[in-house]
Amino acid sequence: MGYLWPVPLPGHERLRRFTRYFPFRAFNTPTALDDLRARNDLELYDLRNDPDEVVNLAYDFDANRDLIAAMNAKLNALIAAEIGVDDGSFLPFKDFVDWGKATPASVNL
Repeated sequence: MGYLWPVPLPGHERLRRFTRYFPFRAFNTPTALDDLRARNDLELYDLRNDPDEVVNLAYDFDANRDLIAAMNAKLNALIAAEIGVDDGSFLPFKDFVDWGKATPASVNL
């Protein structure tokens, strides 16, 4: 999932993109940073200074810890408002894929 938010900073505005990636069978809505980091691949870009998304700020997790936490909280709030429970049941292919039997070789989405 990926979302764009303008994030106000003292003295000016910056546009950032925060994304977290996880496997289809591992939907999660992490609130703790350790859980976020352990269960997701993260991307965080400063689109004003890096419009081509070359420098992933999430690679330097410790230096960007507070910003990652803030963006994750915003993403969780947006998911709760738009989707509800983030368990994959909202996806259109949930009715024809038996995730209990699915393996990487059996599902080609």
